[in-house]
Amino acid sequence: MVIANVLNTYTTASGLWQYDYGQILRIQNLKLPHAVEIHFSLQEKGGESVTRVGTTRDNVTDVVIPDSMLENGDTTADYKIYAFIYLTDSESGQAEYKISMSVKARPKPEQFEKPEDEKLFRQAIAAVNESATSAQESATRAETAKEESVAAAKKAKQSAEEASTSAQNAKNSADASKGSEKTASSAATEAVNAKDIAVKAADSAYNSALASSRSAKEAQTNAEQADTAAKSAAQSKQDIQELKTAIDSTAEQIATDRTTVETDKKEVQKAKSDVEDLKSAVEQKSSEALVDLENTEVVIKKNINDLKDVVIEKGNEAISGIETARDNAINDVNNAKDSAVNTIAQEKESAVNAVNDAKDNAVAEINKNENVQQIKQNKEDIAEAKTDIEELKDKKITKFYANSIGESYLQDSDNSKIQDMILYGRSEQKQYTGKNLANGVNNGLWLSSGATICGISNTDSGLFIDVSELSYVTVSTRNKQKRYRVGNINTLPTKENPNIDCYNGTQMDGQDKSYTLDTTGYKYLVVNATNLEDIQIEIGTEATEYEQYVGGIPSPNIEYPQEIKSVINPVVKIIGKNLLDVSKIINKTINGVEFTPKTDGALIANGTATNNVTYNIVTGFAIKAGTYAIKGCKAYYRTIDNKTGWFGTDKNTFTVATFDSDALLNILIFIPTGTTISETLKPMLIKGNTDGEFEKYKEQIINLPYTLNSIPVSKNGNVTINGQQYVSDYIDIERGKLVKCIAKEILNTKSGTIDEEYRLKINTKNRGKTGNLECLFSKFIFTYWETCVNKNNLYLKNIKKQNGDMYTAQELKEAEIEFTVLCQLEKQEEIDLTQEEIKAFKELATYYPVTNVSITSDQLDGYTTFNYPISMKNGWDYVKQQLGDTRDYIYDVDKKAQDIDTQSAEAYVNSEYAVALTELEVM
Repeated sequence: MVIANVLNTYTTASGLWQYDYGQILRIQNLKLPHAVEIHFSLQEKGGESVTRVGTTRDNVTDVVIPDSMLENGDTTADYKIYAFIYLTDSESGQAEYKISMSVKARPKPEQFEKPEDEKLFRQAIAAVNESATSAQESATRAETAKEESVAAAKKAKQSAEEASTSAQNAKNSADASKGSEKTASSAATEAVNAKDIAVKAADSAYNSALASSRSAKEAQTNAEQADTAAKSAAQSKQDIQELKTAIDSTAEQIATDRTTVETDKKEVQKAKSDVEDLKSAVEQKSSEALVDLENTEVVIKKNINDLKDVVIEKGNEAISGIETARDNAINDVNNAKDSAVNTIAQEKESAVNAVNDAKDNAVAEINKNENVQQIKQNKEDIAEAKTDIEELKDKKITKFYANSIGESYLQDSDNSKIQDMILYGRSEQKQYTGKNLANGVNNGLWLSSGATICGISNTDSGLFIDVSELSYVTVSTRNKQKRYRVGNINTLPTKENPNIDCYNGTQMDGQDKSYTLDTTGYKYLVVNATNLEDIQIEIGTEATEYEQYVGGIPSPNIEYPQEIKSVINPVVKIIGKNLLDVSKIINKTINGVEFTPKTDGALIANGTATNNVTYNIVTGFAIKAGTYAIKGCKAYYRTIDNKTGWFGTDKNTFTVATFDSDALLNILIFIPTGTTISETLKPMLIKGNTDGEFEKYKEQIINLPYTLNSIPVSKNGNVTINGQQYVSDYIDIERGKLVKCIAKEILNTKSGTIDEEYRLKINTKNRGKTGNLECLFSKFIFTYWETCVNKNNLYLKNIKKQNGDMYTAQELKEAEIEFTVLCQLEKQEEIDLTQEEIKAFKELATYYPVTNVSITSDQLDGYTTFNYPISMKNGWDYVKQQLGDTRDYIYDVDKKAQDIDTQSAEAYVNSEYAVALTELEVM
């Protein structure tokens, strides 16, 4: 069962695993109909949803989660199920609430079956009917409990009135029995005792009535019934206090007839017993009401507070009445004392003392009871206030978090720990179409400047290809060529016949243009160029992007395999704004100029250059394509497409450059001969084009001894990078696990067997999953079989030779071709990270205001996602933008407020926007 405590329009829940079935979503804190539509979907937006009927009982709604979504097509990645609560009436319907449920992926269990949806629907209908009947019975019991509570209160009042009557009878008997000194003294004592018993009986009746009132209040379901209960309780208390006053005013006047007083005392005790019995009955009924209404609590804070205020007000009035009654009792006792002195002078002192003692004890008892109740109430109020304060503290927003989504450059990060980091592996293999026919072989061919004569030269580079079956070919170069000439010939030159005629030729020395030749009727195409490896010859009249020569057929192939690269021994780096690490620079003097590094990353240059000075800071510094700014130094760059140039100056000013492709930088400080310098340089390289204050290089590094592989797939990947899905090994930092999803094996065609379809079948050690899967191979591209592994077998067929023919299964087996394959594991394998690694990851934090993240390795860069803190201002600005709010608020919620306006703004930010945050992601 998954429980969703719905406090806002968007709620999250967890606790589900893939392949669970028959799971219930329990929705609490909402008043929903007995039967309510709930739409389930695997997508937050778009697509279609599955409708289920939820049943509501005692304000708790249960609905069965579709088993199909708990299976989710055998996906291997964690995912979410969304539930939309859809409310309808006779004229309209709309989604009111959204619940997001996290599902953790796991291996598929053996012989997995799920119950039929039709059965679940019938169960839902039956549950609706049962819930409706139960709700009606519960309401009836609640009403009965309320009526019984009211009757109990009335009975309490009646018993109290009977006690008053008994006390009055005792007074009358006492008045008629004035006689002897001994009887007067005893009567006074018994009068006090009778008063004490009556007071206690009245208190018990009052407490029973108040308990009845509270039970009735808890059984009510709206504010009006709560108010009625409050008024009833207050009236009952007032009646009882009036009774106390009457008892106080008469008790001290009770006279001397002990026999009559004893009789009256028994009657008072009987009244007290009746009240206690009544209290027990009320408590029993109230307890039953609470059991019946256990799941129907409806708390309306405002009305409860109003009720509390009313009770307090009435209680104060009651206290005032008690004090008045006390004063009246004192007067009555004094009058009785004077009368006793006139009648029985010799017993005056003892009678007065007895009555005064009884009076003081009674008053003290009354005050004690009142003080205890007030102290108890004060403690409860303080506890409630503490709870409210803690609740407010928990809801106070002190950080906004965004997800990196693979981004390596975080422009608005704040100083705090990184959370929920996952490090994904990558695998890459260059694949080529085979379009380039220029084999790069230097045949020593030479073309004249007019491309009319072809010959052989030991000092020139030239190649030829057979074009006897081609009509048009296009020649291009990926870089400028100092010597660049093309033409057609019919015979190849030899040492014996070194000079032959060249046709349709052209000279393009010092250029990087393309040229299309009509090769119809000619046998060979000749290219004379400075760098033959940069030449591309392709069929047709259009020059396309350069591709290396791979035998004229798609590669990887057996003659031209392609290495599969992965993330090997990854290094995780968290770096601040400055990318340039000068911590290893040492103090040195070059040609008269002394360079002294400082601890803050600056560099002092002092002296006169007797010759050109080149102070190398770092060489071969790799940067990704993008815009960069450099300050306090300069760099010589070379891009991956062999573009070169200078970037930056030797001064403390920023210079900006944009690189269209990845590049390597040699970063240095250059001082020409004769230059006198005395300056503190601040070398800094930053991503982006924004100037800024100098910042020392800061970094956090973690080295990992793992290999993380991946396979590009068309569906069911566990990570998407640049729009491409992958099944990837990954490191889950929160769980402290390395999760292996990919198997890497080295196989040999020699071990295969030939099946009935003339395929070479090779066992893969039971690593694959049932059903064909996409794989990577170092020497094959499948042109016939779109996928490769089925359970534990790999099938090879339609593998091309360089001449275009197909290998037979027998030829592949006899060739004993060794190759590497990556394929999915049938079951994921989990490996525990070391405690040192987990601790190091947990300590990773971002910098303010810029953080650079890199996952480098011996071969490929890794890919990571994590949550990181951003500035409070930008976080709130994002929320305001989503809400269309242009007002200004206080963003520093920890600031000590000095005026009510600041407090109000702070409270608004932390309450109004907190709701919006549950529905928005800060990107």
